Amino acid sequence: MLEALKYVPILSTDSLIRLLAFLLATVVTDTKSEAILRLTTSNDTGRYDRPGFAVPLHMKISSGMFIGTRLPEPAYLPPNWSAHVHPEGQIYFSRRGSPSVVTEAYLYRPETLDKVTHWIQKIEDIATGKNFPISEHLELFIKIEGEGGRSWMEDIDTDALGLPPVASVSQLNLCLEELYWGHVEFFLMHMSLPTNALDSLLCVLTHAICVT
Repeated sequence: MLEALKYVPILSTDSLIRLLAFLLATVVTDTKSEAILRLTTSNDTGRYDRPGFAVPLHMKISSGMFIGTRLPEPAYLPPNWSAHVHPEGQIYFSRRGSPSVVTEAYLYRPETLDKVTHWIQKIEDIATGKNFPISEHLELFIKIEGEGGRSWMEDIDTDALGLPPVASVSQLNLCLEELYWGHVEFFLMHMSLPTNALDSLLCVLTHAICVT
């Protein structure tokens, strides 16, 4: 069965113009020997596209199943990883570092954690080989899905990402900023806003009041 890891890095707002240089996706097999990096955006999380629901079914109650000494050992995350719950109820995981990483892949499963950490290292190695600057201001989004292919890291046109046509670089910057805040909307529990965020919000609200 093919499994995919899709990577969407999101830069700080003052560096959004560099976003397109490092939009990645990768697809891997169970052997981790094949991968594809494909360009994507932070809007492509698929969070609201999941058709499956939990199906209740009968289970066998093992002898002494809930006696304290027989309870399974709780799952732990590696250093610098932490779990967070979005206000909507979606659990996700974040890693402190350069770059920081977020994923909705369920890292309490050892095999999932192994794949995620493997491809984080792979992406970091590719970035290093291309002299791409990595810092704490870049965030890498990793998603598991079911596709296959091969890999690249290169420039891309806006239409390939599903972005609307733009008339200038400044308008492109605004489109990328929208992607940034879309990412923040999905993964907000592990980060803090910059000190000038309130001032920016007041400016937006003031402009909206004047327009209406």
